[in-house]
Amino acid sequence: MLYLNKRNKTQKRMQNELEHEAVVFARYLGAKEISPSLQLRYYKAVETLPLKLNAKETALLKRITRFSFLLPFIDGGLALINTKHGIRKRLLVMFALMETDTMYADMFLTKDVQPFAIIGFFYKGGVAMLKGLAGACLLKCLRWS
Repeated sequence: MLYLNKRNKTQKRMQNELEHEAVVFARYLGAKEISPSLQLRYYKAVETLPLKLNAKETALLKRITRFSFLLPFIDGGLALINTKHGIRKRLLVMFALMETDTMYADMFLTKDVQPFAIIGFFYKGGVAMLKGLAGACLLKCLRWS
């Protein structure tokens, strides 16, 4: 009986961590509000798919969920260094889940293009590249990856 109680506590703690992870990832991907159904689907997806993290990836994920402002830099750095990293796979799962949810569908629909949109495109691309380079330096210098 004691084993079952410990197991239930461990599962509950893990579920809370995954729900918090889902909130951080969804906000990073542009969601204003996070629905409980999205959190539940993310939890089930991580449990079902082979998305287990090794010790180094788990430590990095804890840093990201604790300091969410690091996520754009870490994601950009991992995109340059290791595209098959476990955290990037989890981000892609969250992206796919958001894309299939009707609450977030308008984020993925095309919008009318303004005449000078190319300037914004290059600006955002440049900022993303700088974040990626900063993240790669952060990952390599602090040996997080």
